[in-house]
Amino acid sequence: MSNESKQEKFTGMQWAGLVVFLASSLFLGLEITWFGIFDLNMPLKEVLIYATIGSALGGTLMFEEYKTAGFFGGAIAGFLSVLALYYYENYRDSIRKIELVIVYAISILPGIGVGFLLSLIFRSPKQ
Repeated sequence: MSNESKQEKFTGMQWAGLVVFLASSLFLGLEITWFGIFDLNMPLKEVLIYATIGSALGGTLMFEEYKTAGFFGGAIAGFLSVLALYYYENYRDSIRKIELVIVYAISILPGIGVGFLLSLIFRSPKQ
């Protein structure tokens, strides 16, 4: 067997899910404060709702086999990432870009963990 056949590759729907997830969590997290480029001026509650729904959709698209795990994992990751970026950016005069990457990466870990655990729960036992 070739090494390429053993590797799992992202399908088109999974790439679309990744784009939807990042657009709804990272983009909205940066737009809620002064780092955004469009200056949306939306209240935090509204942004949290949009980010949670969009990230849940993105997670569902990324987890082709375990859609429920992707839904809940994406929803948790999206909600927490926007909340973390909002509170980290709030009341700061200057922020380095690497700080935002670190905060975002850490804030999505609970959602990834929940998605992984739910995929283990929903996995059918090998017979």
